[in-house]
Amino acid sequence: MAVIPVKDRDQVFDVVVWTKPRAGEKRKRISKRVAGLRAAQKVERDLLGRRDKDLPITGASTVREFFDAYLAGRTGEVSRQTHAGYVSTAKCYIYPELGDYPLTQIDVNRVRKLYADMSARGLALRTLWTAHRVLSMGLAQAAFEGTIARNPCQKAKPRKLEDKPGTEGDAKPERGLEDAEVKRLLEDLSGTAVYVPCQIGLATGVRRAEMLSLKWDDVDLDAGVLHVRSALEQVGKVVVRTKPKTKRSKREIPLSPSVVAVLKAHKARQNERRLKLQTKGFWHDEGYVFPSETPTQSLNAGRAWTPNGFSQAWRKTTRAKMWADEGRPDRHAIGYHELRHTAATKWLRAGIRLEVVSRWLGHSSSVVTSTVYSHVAKSEQFDREGVGVFDALL
Repeated sequence: MAVIPVKDRDQVFDVVVWTKPRAGEKRKRISKRVAGLRAAQKVERDLLGRRDKDLPITGASTVREFFDAYLAGRTGEVSRQTHAGYVSTAKCYIYPELGDYPLTQIDVNRVRKLYADMSARGLALRTLWTAHRVLSMGLAQAAFEGTIARNPCQKAKPRKLEDKPGTEGDAKPERGLEDAEVKRLLEDLSGTAVYVPCQIGLATGVRRAEMLSLKWDDVDLDAGVLHVRSALEQVGKVVVRTKPKTKRSKREIPLSPSVVAVLKAHKARQNERRLKLQTKGFWHDEGYVFPSETPTQSLNAGRAWTPNGFSQAWRKTTRAKMWADEGRPDRHAIGYHELRHTAATKWLRAGIRLEVVSRWLGHSSSVVTSTVYSHVAKSEQFDREGVGVFDALL
């Protein structure tokens, strides 16, 4: 038994296992080529376990067995949240239909049937494309290793997103909230725990994970600059402060005097809360701008406000049912990410250059910004309020 690196193939290994010695039979050498050391070690353990239980180990791997090994090998290549999404997609959508088939039997027709069955169950088109991406990644790796001749997902694909007019599949421009909607939302949230995060989201366009990861060391109130250096990532109950989404996500965003005043007032209120709870031993200061301010039986206040916890509080306090008359059928139609779209739209309408808005948003390139907000970038109705465009609203 061995895990042997393949010559001239980075992070590719041959897993070699010998069958049990039996009277009158010659031992057989079983070899499988696997990408990633952890995945190869797992394949070796699985093969040895099957051998020790007298189960056959010479047959082709099932889709489930291959994807379990493949995804285990990708643990260190992507973020925990992305990896958890891959695993969840495989377990929820790929395994129930294809999991027990030998990998070598997965062809174009079986993949098409998977998408047809998912569509018949009423699953969203974006869900089909998510399953397609994960399945295609794994089968592409199997083709690269020579386990299968070709990746059937190259020919079997769900219909294009834009082929379903009038639904979520449309490539709709992101318009954000209008001034009247912003005022109503702020009035709705005034006095709640998500009020200041809402103001900061509108004024800076930061993502939820970036906002929750902010520490006071990241906020220069004297210079009026917000430094985005990290993001808060949650997988299950595990919360990690990690790097931002992309290289350009690490950025500086200027703050108007009104926003600086909002943050100063927020810091003063937080200090009062902190001193009150510290005297009782209920506050553990980790320096977050928006920490969890409610202690529990097992956790002190002052710790990171988890993304799931914030989203729950946001949904509860937005009272989105009040927006039904605005043509928003979803009871929780106003998400925190919509504040980001609002900020981008307002900046562009205020005449701020596209490349500057792209940098403030942390987009990978100005092309992304231009594509998402093309309806604004093409408009000629600009004014020149600049970065203080939200001051009157805040």
